[in-house]
Amino acid sequence: LQVDIDEGRRYRVGTVTVDGNRFFTTAQLMSLNPFVDRNASGLRCILRHCGDSSQVRYFDQSAWEAATGKLTTQYANEGYIYADIAPRVERVEPTDSSQLGIVNLSWQINEQRPAIINRIEIVGNEVTHDRVIREAIVILPGDVFAQDRILRSYQNIGNLGFFQQPMPFPDTRRANDEGDLDIIFKVEEKHTGNVNFGAS
Repeated sequence: LQVDIDEGRRYRVGTVTVDGNRFFTTAQLMSLNPFVDRNASGLRCILRHCGDSSQVRYFDQSAWEAATGKLTTQYANEGYIYADIAPRVERVEPTDSSQLGIVNLSWQINEQRPAIINRIEIVGNEVTHDRVIREAIVILPGDVFAQDRILRSYQNIGNLGFFQQPMPFPDTRRANDEGDLDIIFKVEEKHTGNVNFGAS
């Protein structure tokens, strides 16, 4: 087998911008930027943590996708699970074929409305009382949805030691047209052992 490869042009990162953010400041979101903006200077450079401008930062698709994933998680942890985050990559071709290409990157964000917890349901507990499980849950109805607190509640319930492991991850169900959510924790009681008595 022979595989012919045309590598094409190599691209360096030009500008990295964010637009549409209201809940988080631009400085907070730009802290997730895995690249250095070589056109920045002064206060703008301080906010974007610029390094040595003599170094060329080449575009890395996996690093850009990972940063976008972190940005999505950051919004989800604050209840913005319906936020629409569109990563944009704009290629700028050089006039001279011997030069590097440039990619200008941006996050276009539509935050929308944060989700509120409507109800928390527990399914599958036949012996363990609801109250014992609810004491391990660190999010309540009426709270803004927070992905990290859902995960912490899931871990706390598992650490009780009463249920089969691994537990299924909590389900979410849309509760109304406003986008509020019901959270369903599913558990399965551990099987108990048998004790045999003999008499003579």
